[in-house]
Amino acid sequence: MQQNRIDDNEAKKDKNDDFVVLSHLFSLPELHYIDIASQQKIPQVLQRWPLLAELAQIHSSVSATEA
Repeated sequence: MQQNRIDDNEAKKDKNDDFVVLSHLFSLPELHYIDIASQQKIPQVLQRWPLLAELAQIHSSVSATEA
């Protein structure tokens, strides 16, 4: 039951996303859109969740060594 609620929320979010709506209406190719507001929230989230910040740091250091 809870899974349906999550799916409904995602569907509503997609319907409200102007880029998704425009791409469906005009059959546009996938747009590489970066949500700046979400990007600005990342430091606040990492400060609130120290373990998440630590995991992000580990991930970035592993990614850097693979490149």
